[in-house]
Amino acid sequence: MRSISPLFEICAKGIVGLGVILTSLWALEQKAAFANEFNPNNHREKRWNYLYKMAEQKTPVDVLVLGNSHAFTGLSPEYLSGALESNAFVLANNATNAMDVYWNLRELLKIHSPKLVAVETYPINHRNHRDMLPGSLAHQIRAFNTRKDPAIRLASMFSLFPVDDVPLAISDVVRNHHYVWEGFPERPRQRKVDYNDRYLGRFIRFTSGLTDSLLATYDELGATIDGAEQLISDECIDYAHRIAELCEKEGIKLVFFTLPMYEKHVENAHIWTQRYENLTQDLDAPYLDLQTQSDMASKTEYFENTRTANQHMTLFGSIRAADELGEFIDSLYPGQLHQRADEEKWLRYHKNNSGIYAYSRPLPTDDNVKFIAQDLHAQNFDIDQCVLADLPANPEVQEIWVRIDNFQNGTTPHNKSLQLRIEFQIGNEPVVDATISVPRYEHIQREDMAVFRQIVRKIDIKRIKGVALSDVAPQQ
Repeated sequence: MRSISPLFEICAKGIVGLGVILTSLWALEQKAAFANEFNPNNHREKRWNYLYKMAEQKTPVDVLVLGNSHAFTGLSPEYLSGALESNAFVLANNATNAMDVYWNLRELLKIHSPKLVAVETYPINHRNHRDMLPGSLAHQIRAFNTRKDPAIRLASMFSLFPVDDVPLAISDVVRNHHYVWEGFPERPRQRKVDYNDRYLGRFIRFTSGLTDSLLATYDELGATIDGAEQLISDECIDYAHRIAELCEKEGIKLVFFTLPMYEKHVENAHIWTQRYENLTQDLDAPYLDLQTQSDMASKTEYFENTRTANQHMTLFGSIRAADELGEFIDSLYPGQLHQRADEEKWLRYHKNNSGIYAYSRPLPTDDNVKFIAQDLHAQNFDIDQCVLADLPANPEVQEIWVRIDNFQNGTTPHNKSLQLRIEFQIGNEPVVDATISVPRYEHIQREDMAVFRQIVRKIDIKRIKGVALSDVAPQQ
């Protein structure tokens, strides 16, 4: 019998050894023993879980907003859904760039068929996959691992990561092998998520704006960012073109928009946004610049209280941005996205969404809303709708929402409040006449309509007896 050659024996042992290592890695990966994504509010994973659940329940995504943290903190999909009478969803990941945006879109199109895609431009930046800083690489890995489709993950792997970073991206064991000698992290209890609740991708982080002390710091130190230095890498330009080509292939309308940062936060902002203007012209895609072509950048209540480079928007800023983007889309495609206003399923899905009170009509059977008036004619304008809505978080108070339109004789709602003379009752007390001043909801800025909102004690409004616009007293 011929003896086994030494070379063959070495190769066989190597193959067996490699098999043992790979099998062990596979087993450890299956147990998730080295996983480190234990955030009880993992909004990256939450978005994909909801998107797949929406597809399963046949809840469509009509308008898809793509971007990074600027998008998911800076644009309210609830208000955009109301403004366009459709379902808008924000699909975004922290600190990622145009490549990640493209692969998010690729997977999304396997389960949904949006009619319009809106790309926020902040991910179209100077980065490429070969020179990511450790922090950006970590975010890119997290984004990669929350995508669910194996084919998309495989196809995207080498465009998102250099070859030597691929093992880190695909393996918790490789990425976190240091747990063996440093100790395994404590795993917090995971928050149970109800996937039947409405969720449209927003991650609320900031609810108050810039403070006086920080504004004084701007006056002292100047801007944080120089727009002239904000370049766009060839790789990001390439993926912007891929996004445009994919949308064209699928028959999807595509727009780009820039969410603002505070005006004193950025110098030479026009140079920065001009680069986006030039790029979108090359792509033959509409572009909305909210940094330099809107008054939003001057509103201190719209911005996170920070001078760090990555300044985000507040809840109020996100509502205003949704209004601006909704109006921009309507100007491009009048009425084309308004397809669900009369759908009972859509109205049920958006129950308690104040964006519906601002732009659309709630379901008549919604037990959280009382209709006070519809299609009521006043002097020089019409009351399209007045509703009294419960606040689920505070049963002691309610919101009055009034929408007016059809202005005549030079009437304008600018710098006005709405005076409502009403008959109302509290509990079993006698019916009372009173006038309530309802201020304009300044985060919605339209020429053809105006929205007014006021929080009141829980009351039973019987009817509106009179209505008028009055000037807002100047602040002292």
